[in-house]
Amino acid sequence: MAGPRHIDQQRIVVRPSVWIRTTDEAIRNRSHWKKLERKIKDLGLNSVEYAAIYVEGGLRLATIHVPNLRGGLNFDHGFEFPDGNTLYAHVSMQPFNLSACGMVCLVTVKREDTILYQGMSRIGGVICCNDTTERGITSGHAMLYYFLQTNEQLSETTPENLGSDHSGFDSELSDEGGSDDEDDLVENHGSDGNIRECLGAFRVNEVDDWVPITPTGTIYFVDRATILAPNLVEVSSSSAEPIPRDFALVSSMDRWLGENSYLWHGTKRVIHHWFWDDELPKDRQRVLILFDAKQSPAPGFFIPSIIPLVIGGALFLTRKVCLDAPLSQGTSGSWVVDQETGGLCGSIIAVFDQEPYALMITSETLFLDIMRGSRGIVSIHLPRPKPDFLDEGIVIEPVDKGKAKVQEGHAYQPWLQTNLQLCAID
Repeated sequence: MAGPRHIDQQRIVVRPSVWIRTTDEAIRNRSHWKKLERKIKDLGLNSVEYAAIYVEGGLRLATIHVPNLRGGLNFDHGFEFPDGNTLYAHVSMQPFNLSACGMVCLVTVKREDTILYQGMSRIGGVICCNDTTERGITSGHAMLYYFLQTNEQLSETTPENLGSDHSGFDSELSDEGGSDDEDDLVENHGSDGNIRECLGAFRVNEVDDWVPITPTGTIYFVDRATILAPNLVEVSSSSAEPIPRDFALVSSMDRWLGENSYLWHGTKRVIHHWFWDDELPKDRQRVLILFDAKQSPAPGFFIPSIIPLVIGGALFLTRKVCLDAPLSQGTSGSWVVDQETGGLCGSIIAVFDQEPYALMITSETLFLDIMRGSRGIVSIHLPRPKPDFLDEGIVIEPVDKGKAKVQEGHAYQPWLQTNLQLCAID
């Protein structure tokens, strides 16, 4: 601590600041963050012991809108929502012997022949449900974005208004909140023209071939949508409590099942295990964010601090990843792996405009959410590398069977996973 000496003072007063991170749009719409400001005042954090309250923008869900695309897309089979709109999902074509990790997933919502919405996410990878059934996994917010945007109660949970929790605040502002003139709006990177190139950016209009995929089970993000029949979706009641889960399972990806792998410095690495929260690093650890086979993974650092993220009243407990450059929107669902061991740490949910940070959901949270929210799924593990996929120099050894864990009634069996050691074979 440092500062001027005050002879008449008998105590040191420490005044912490309160910082709220939200979106640029929410800040410009002052009523959103002024509600947050009032809530802080209700908690007594605006007393003389505290410094100013700051609201900073730049936070966004990691999905992205894309131009209306029709070329190469098959709209023969979709899933109809109660409002009459139909959802379609596709992945970009890539060679069948490659891993599904990081594949581009395109979500389209149509009404008759009119495209209402198209958004992009990533397939994180493939998981095995109940030992045998393999499913691809991506973010739920990419699938449900249009529904949430048009739902009157949840319209403020869209990427433009991410981070605003309106469920607990009064709709009217107190006169004690002060006038708008008291609140300075500072643009960090509004007009300097120095736009940094984003990691993981992808031009969907350059893709010629798309493969239809099939959402299965229940899709979650704040709300939930359940696939009832081959072409029918049921959406939960809008009066239900917000759900802090973000995932969608997909099938019809048989061409890319078998293992989760990626290339790093020319060497194939297989994702052979995932971390429980108590196994995650306690300090900064090098990690990689995975994209498709045409894009190299993005290196960064895992930051262990828990970052609460509130979207539409649902509280997500996330972790931060620090990168060399900003992470592009359209990377939602991308897997984050430990750079040294290849273990799965989590899945991307949010990014920061022109800042080298991203927020992820941990692998434990993601997989337990799937088991709790999916009918009939009682165990999850990562697929074993199949012999015809193995590269020369890779030796597989079983994990110690003594590490079984039980959470929420679900037995975790790590011997269903494998550890990989890269060995030099003469």
